This record gives sequence, structure tokens and C-alpha cells, in this order.
Amino acid sequence: DYININRELRDLDFKKNLERKTDLCEKAEALDKEKILNKAHNKLQELHEAWKEVGPVEKKHREAIWNRFKTATRIIHKKRNDYFLELKEKNIKTADLKEKVCQKIVAVCNILPETHFDWQKASQRVLELEKEWKSLGRLNKSENSKAWKRFRKVLGDFYYQKNEFYKQRKSDLKSEIDKKVAICEKAEVLQD
Repeated sequence: DYININRELRDLDFKKNLERKTDLCEKAEALDKEKILNKAHNKLQELHEAWKEVGPVEKKHREAIWNRFKTATRIIHKKRNDYFLELKEKNIKTADLKEKVCQKIVAVCNILPETHFDWQKASQRVLELEKEWKSLGRLNKSENSKAWKRFRKVLGDFYYQKNEFYKQRKSDLKSEIDKKVAICEKAEVLQD
């Protein structure tokens, strides 16, 4: 009698475990429709923990139910991995585009303008390139830091050259004014 009762209880337990695991499989399969991948991944981890807590099922169902759960898990993991690969590729493309913008700014610096009007045009071009660089979006943390340092250095070099030009221009204008004042003073002395 005890053996029969034990078998009946075990069969009942197997049946309940099969129902629970089937429910877990359905929940895991439903995660495929979740749009937020991290949320789906976290829920999947919770389902894995719940799976471990549920007892065994009948031998004839074990392989099938496990394969069903494993397949649902693989789908979520593949979507997540694909997302991160896509993000990585996008990050590489953005980094390349940002570097190209920096090279364009360097090209503007290489041909130093010689007049105020040329410096105004060059400054306008650099401002456009700065907007373009910022519009490309952020990179991952480490790459963003490197790209930002590079961008700041390139901009700093440009504005340093511009500042030097205007310092020199101011110095030249002051020198010319001093010469003109000297000529005026001589003319005033000769007038008397």
C-alpha cells in the first residue's frame, strides 16, 4: 500500500512539476515579444531560477520540456547578443565619423587663413563641423572619452592659431598706429 501511495504521490508530483515547467516555458516564449531586451533578459534569469526550484518530471517528458525551455532561452540570448553586436558596429561607425570630422578641422588648421575675412570663414566652417560632430551622438564610455579628448585638442589647436593671428594683427595695427602718430608729431613740429 505504501509503495502504491508513494507511486501515486510521485506521479502527482511529476504531473504538477510538468504543469509548472510548461508554464515557465510559456512565459519564456512570451519574452520574445518583450521590446526592452534587458527587461526580457532579467525575467529570463528569474525563470531559470524558478526552473531550478521545480522538481523533476516524468522521464518521457524530461527531454522535450527541457528542449522547449532551452529553445526559448536561446532566442532571447540571440536577440540580446545581436543587439549588442549591432550596438558595437554602430559605435565603430560613429567613432570613424567623429574622427573624420576631426580630420576636417585639422585640414582647416593646416591652411592658415591670412586675413580677417578668411578667419571668419574658417571659424564658421569649424562651428559647422563642431555641430556635425555633436550630432553624431555618443559612443560607449571609453571610446567617447577618447573621441572627446581628440575633438577638444583639435578645436584647441584651431582656436590657438586663431588667437595667435589676432594677437599678431593687433600688434601690427598698434605698430602702424604708432608709426602714424610719429609721422603726425613730426608734421606738427614742422608746421611750427
